[in-house]
Amino acid sequence: MEGFYTAKEARAKLGVTEDKFQYMVRTDQVRKVILPGRKYGVYPQSEIDEMAAALTGFVHQYNEDKVKKHVFRTARPEDAQAMYELGQRIMERSGGYGIAPDKLIPFLSIPNSEIGHVLIREGQLEGYFTIVPLYHDTLMQRMREEIWTSQIKPEELAYFEPGKPIDCFIWEVMADPDKKHTAAYLIGKMLIFFHNLGKRGVDIEGMYATASSPEGINLCRRMGMNLMDLPTVRPNNMPFELKPKEQKNWLTKNYIQALKSYKLRQKRLLGVKD
Repeated sequence: MEGFYTAKEARAKLGVTEDKFQYMVRTDQVRKVILPGRKYGVYPQSEIDEMAAALTGFVHQYNEDKVKKHVFRTARPEDAQAMYELGQRIMERSGGYGIAPDKLIPFLSIPNSEIGHVLIREGQLEGYFTIVPLYHDTLMQRMREEIWTSQIKPEELAYFEPGKPIDCFIWEVMADPDKKHTAAYLIGKMLIFFHNLGKRGVDIEGMYATASSPEGINLCRRMGMNLMDLPTVRPNNMPFELKPKEQKNWLTKNYIQALKSYKLRQKRLLGVKD
């Protein structure tokens, strides 16, 4: 059926068992559609393909890690120079530039910082991503270009912890465009990072990014982000947003489920009944 997979086809595409697939359907990780006049469910091909691409890239890279000695960890201040050099090398292809070390170091120097995450192979940086937690007013100032990320002081940042809702600004996702598996691996790790934030009860209202290259714009669209209606929209500054509680997709489903589970646990601990 054009545009949809049967359950058997979707399972094969994802490479999961029938029990695992049914669990993914029950927990809303996979969206089931009942078409008019039909009894059995089908599954949107585009969504299954996106999830399969992320999972396949992650598993493939995980297996390579054992042989090639990959290390994935939170970024440290001493990583700033290598992050800049990799970002500069990638961004200059489209007329952009990397983030200078002196602008990265204040974010990476915050105690227990989770803003930067790096992928290292045999001592060499292969890719990284940076995600900055912000309160909404500050986030919108950044999206309107009233301030730049590097101008935000550490004490003005939000926290990756339960409590007041926050926004996440995806500052950079850097991987050599010629190394597709590295990019897929990073996206898989980002998915796990958001899932873990959900498990910890971090209440994310929105995920935001700006894109200035064809690769960046394509990545934002693949992540299900929508172009924002702002006066700053132009080819070298495309502002995107994703509301995880309103837009379920392969990136947000696990986060949403984990956050729900966290809130249910808190209610039980407090003796609150639905």
